[in-house]
Amino acid sequence: MVVGVCYLELYDDTARSLKDKRRQLKSLKERLKNNFNICVIEVDYQDLWQRSRLAVITGGDRGSVDRTLNHVINFVRKERNFTLLNYDFERR
Repeated sequence: MVVGVCYLELYDDTARSLKDKRRQLKSLKERLKNNFNICVIEVDYQDLWQRSRLAVITGGDRGSVDRTLNHVINFVRKERNFTLLNYDFERR
């Protein structure tokens, strides 16, 4: 079994406060969890209202982990409230 972790660095130019950011992030995280059966947590920039860093975790065989993480990246790229600034992933 392989565990894949993908770190997503996001920018939100529509958020006007931490409350806005948290509301929008909660929505994004729920949609990701529902669509891809993954774990999503905010790992950095909790106190900045326009930046976020999420960790997306999934497990399975190497092919399914890679496919899932690529689908997540494409999903986030299409997100209207967030701009994907950077991403990287690792397998363990």
